Amino acid sequence: MLKETLAAGVAYLHEGVEAGDRRLVQQLLESGAVTLCVVAAELAWGLAAHVHTVIIADTYVYNGKLHAYEQYPITTVLQMIGRACRPLEDDHSVVVLMCVAHQKTFFTKLLNDCLPLEVSRHLSDHLSELVETTLTDLEQSKCIAIEDDMDVQPLNLGMIASYYYINYTTIELFSLSLTNKTKIRGLLEIISSAAEYSELCIRHREENIIKALAAK
Repeated sequence: MLKETLAAGVAYLHEGVEAGDRRLVQQLLESGAVTLCVVAAELAWGLAAHVHTVIIADTYVYNGKLHAYEQYPITTVLQMIGRACRPLEDDHSVVVLMCVAHQKTFFTKLLNDCLPLEVSRHLSDHLSELVETTLTDLEQSKCIAIEDDMDVQPLNLGMIASYYYINYTTIELFSLSLTNKTKIRGLLEIISSAAEYSELCIRHREENIIKALAAK
């Protein structure tokens, strides 16, 4: 598919494009052999090419985990805008940002004024509370042991979760649910309840397949 679009002077880039093809597209784009390149938003930080014109088609992206649309981080939008920069070739660059009507004033101010900085005077208190909450969750899930409210020692579940990059809630679920008498059906139910699967979204037309599997 990429070969066919390149022949027409059009390219595309997303995370599924191999590294070699990605480098080729960037070279063709900078040389002018490719006049249009459609780039996925997640590559805004990894794209090295600079162009005269950037068109940001939308400022929202669908979050499959939350089943809702959410706005791109401002830093990502600024990174996209920064691709429109060829100081040795152009006197000026063009950025076309498409957004909903009520965001027009915000983005206009963002592009023409300085980005406001927020200062938190209670950052240390916030971090202390965050660490304390995290340690409490890990202790309750039997991943760590806290002695004398000071010393933190890893337990077996914690070391297993760390070694296999498993969420602490997942290793806690496995520990509480698995027994010597667990059948295949029960094992599949336990594994499918792992926290890691919460980030996966159901693709179009997969509902019937999943329902059929669940009925067996």
